[in-house]
Amino acid sequence: MRLLVIPPPVQLIGTAALMWVVNRHVPGLRIDFPGGDLVGGILIAIGLGVEVIAIAAFVQAGTTVNPIQPEKTRKLVTSGLYRLSRNPMYAGMLLLLSGWVLRLGSGWNIGVLIGFVGLITVLQIKPEEEILREKFGDAYTDYCARVRRWL
Repeated sequence: MRLLVIPPPVQLIGTAALMWVVNRHVPGLRIDFPGGDLVGGILIAIGLGVEVIAIAAFVQAGTTVNPIQPEKTRKLVTSGLYRLSRNPMYAGMLLLLSGWVLRLGSGWNIGVLIGFVGLITVLQIKPEEEILREKFGDAYTDYCARVRRWL
């Protein structure tokens, strides 16, 4: 199953670009509301914060942050944000994209957002889980039983 070919930051940027194209070229289904830009901006800021905190936890633990080579992971990080989500980096990306949806105001992009969640789960998260389960065995299985994949 190990797909791990498109780095998650590329998936994030590609999805954001697709959302921009959809916003510009697919009419109708507007979700504009008062404060939407503000709420979107706040979600983007929170998403960036989550990204920084999650990456810092890996750096502090002395393990790789390279999403294409999870087999180089040296330590299973289960503290901080990783007590709440097994994938806070991807949850941060979801927050960023959710804010972008609100800023753009196209309801069609909710479908793009759902597609992002599906694709990142299939292309990145599940292969990572397989590798981490092989590498850390019962410790990773126990962690998965305690902590949800997303939130």
